[in-house]
Amino acid sequence: MTRCLSSLGPLLITLLLTQACSHSPPNKTAGKATAKTTAEAAKKPTKSFITRVPASDIQLSRTCNNGKVDWNNYGFCIWRHQGSKSTDVVYYFHGNGGDETSWDTPEHRALYSEWTALGIDAPIVISVSFGTTWFLSEQTGFLSRSYYDSFVDGVVSTVEAQLGHPVTTRTLMGESMGGFNAARLYLRAPQLFQRAAVLCPAILTLGPHSSKPDVSAYLSRHQPYVRRDLVELWLKKMVKEYPTHDVWLAHDPVAFASITNSKWIPLYLLIDDHDAFGFNEGAFFFRQALITRGAPLESVVIKNGAHCEQSADSIQRLAKFLVTK
Repeated sequence: MTRCLSSLGPLLITLLLTQACSHSPPNKTAGKATAKTTAEAAKKPTKSFITRVPASDIQLSRTCNNGKVDWNNYGFCIWRHQGSKSTDVVYYFHGNGGDETSWDTPEHRALYSEWTALGIDAPIVISVSFGTTWFLSEQTGFLSRSYYDSFVDGVVSTVEAQLGHPVTTRTLMGESMGGFNAARLYLRAPQLFQRAAVLCPAILTLGPHSSKPDVSAYLSRHQPYVRRDLVELWLKKMVKEYPTHDVWLAHDPVAFASITNSKWIPLYLLIDDHDAFGFNEGAFFFRQALITRGAPLESVVIKNGAHCEQSADSIQRLAKFLVTK
């Protein structure tokens, strides 16, 4: 542990020493209303994006199903844009309180608008969910493998077998909790993807067992936009998944990005600098770790952006990134 920390630099050591760190089965019904309410409370009202193709003209079809890897249940939906012949795939991880049906949003329809206007066939989107709240960790449960192993070794091959054709390229995308999960997968299994998009990732510079003074200092740094109730709720969710400091440190994207020897694939990183959870702080540390390591990175910061807020410019840049060959 000491040797590992010493390689991270004094600033990051100071950060990590403030952190403290069970694999919970997914529950797709219990607490779902509360989770959705919490996630929605952190966001500003959805903007009406000026799209070059009306949202009503975007025709999407979806095919949803459930699967099981060992004892881990998951849901998935395959989304296709009418008329598209693309064999490229975007894997999508939703935010807290969502599920595999959460892809169809105004922001995502704006992506289709951009692709249509550019004359680009929209990729196939595969949204995957292990529950309303889940972490792509390497913590194993009773009689079950980790969600990470289940996804890498089972979900990808099983779902793609249902497409009816080979996949040309894979792209990874996640938002909020899904952004945290996407960051983990981007670092741990880059060989699976050609590129990754991590949006407003739920990366805290606190650990799940941080002291009250550390939590108070964190909240003070992010006044007036941070919300104590949201931060405390997220810390409670993290405690269930990461029971010790060492376990959390092994899963912290900032720490892992600073020491991993994995190959780097292009990354698009979206940061809202007034995130109601204060996730912007962790995202900026994550960005700096990647810059230090020389990772290919396109970073977009939404000035005064609330949690997972986007702009017309960020939508256009994301649309182009997701289909870059």
